[in-house]
Amino acid sequence: MPAYPAQSGDAVRGSPRPPLVDLLSRHIRDWAAWGIERRPKMAVASTRHLVTLTAAAQHAACSSKTIRRRIAAGELTGYRLGSRLIRVDLDELDALLRPIPTTGRAS
Repeated sequence: MPAYPAQSGDAVRGSPRPPLVDLLSRHIRDWAAWGIERRPKMAVASTRHLVTLTAAAQHAACSSKTIRRRIAAGELTGYRLGSRLIRVDLDELDALLRPIPTTGRAS
């Protein structure tokens, strides 16, 4: 490992810098000694299976324009990713599909 120029706080002049992981773990130990706790990770409430409009249209056997119309009507939630990309949750799309009621039993 190459020796880096001395930085303020280096114990030995010209010693190699510790890898980032070692540096972060040292800071976390310091925070624990000072009584500072790490912020807990956010729990994910539900898992979404987000797909493109084209993939959603293929899944529902319709056109991507139909998916766009459902989003515009508020029947389906569209998730924007950046300024252009739109994604749809497949579980929500499946919830829109409903069976057609029949009047009699098939024999």
